[in-house]
This record gives sequence, C-alpha cells and structure tokens, in this order.
Amino acid sequence: MELTPRCRGRAGFTMIEMVVALFISLIVVAALGKVMLVNSRSWKLGNEKVLLQTNVSDAVDRMSRSIRSARRLKVISATEFRTYDTAGALKHTYRRYQTAGGLRLQEDGLDLTPQACNSFACTANADTTSLTISLQLQNADGELVARQTRITVRNRTMSF
Repeated sequence: MELTPRCRGRAGFTMIEMVVALFISLIVVAALGKVMLVNSRSWKLGNEKVLLQTNVSDAVDRMSRSIRSARRLKVISATEFRTYDTAGALKHTYRRYQTAGGLRLQEDGLDLTPQACNSFACTANADTTSLTISLQLQNADGELVARQTRITVRNRTMSF
C-alpha cells in the first residue's frame, strides 16, 4: 500500500509531540520516585520504632528474670540495683550509667541496649516484696518508648 500525497506529511510524530510526551513521562517517573522515597522512609521509621519497643521489652524482661531468680535483692539507688544468689554472691548489677555515647542502661558493666536510656528508675515498694522498674529508651531519631513493670520478689529479702 502506498501513501497518498495527502497522508505523507502525517506519518509519525512531530518533534513537539515527542518533547511533550517525554516531559509528561518524566513527571510521572518523578512522582513515582517520590512515592517510593516516602514509603521507604516510613518503613524505616516504623522498623526503628519496632526495634526500640523490642529492646525496651527485652531489657525489662531480662531484669525481671534476674530478680525472680535471685535470692536477695539490694536497691543501691533510684538508678541501680543488684541481685544475689543463694550463697550471697553478687549475680548481676543493673544501673543507668553515663558513657561517652550518652546515658546507657548497663548489666554488669555492659550496655543492655544500644539506645540511649532517657530514664531508669527502680523503686522498692513499701511492702518490700516487690520492685517497680520504669525504663524509657530513645533512638537516634528522638523517638521515645517507655515501659513500667512491678516485679514480685517471693520468699526473698530485699535490702535498701
């Protein structure tokens, strides 16, 4: 089939049509890239929040297990307590401590969590059979997660 003189000038796209199509495609790709970037940042922040919550829970659970398995518990200050075994030997020391990286929660001199410890308080209750622990951690983005628990010390002694 041959092109008639009438159709010869109309076969294909003009340069202006190509530039307009390219510009519109560029806008669509840029918008998709922006959506992907926002979603990626949201996922990262959510993931960091979950990690922070997990670390708070793990730290409190670890201290709780240590307290429940101890024969004796001694509260040194509002930010430090120690657990002792049945022979009276020191088992663990938990404290909030200033390091070069900021305030940290430590177990036996080692960081219990990688995040900054904004707040840590251990309070022996008046009945001397339980200890209330409050812990607040902060990640690098400034997000805070806190947890408080009351741990009962059964048939054990607690000194102040």
